[in-house]
Amino acid sequence: MRIAILGGGGAMGGIFGGYLARAGNDVTLIDVSKPAVQAINDNGLTIEEKDGSRPVIRVPATTEPSKVDRST
Repeated sequence: MRIAILGGGGAMGGIFGGYLARAGNDVTLIDVSKPAVQAINDNGLTIEEKDGSRPVIRVPATTEPSKVDRST
């Protein structure tokens, strides 16, 4: 499934987008914050789990919604 998350650079968008990507979905995060988008693209998302582990999830991010691939 292809999914775009608006506000993806924030806490809630990041966690939803990260978990959706980790489950195998094609996710792109969209945010207005260029530093947040750059950090996500450079370092991935780190989500601290209940057990204390901190997996890094690679998810593409952009500030330009028109750049999200809409092809099927």
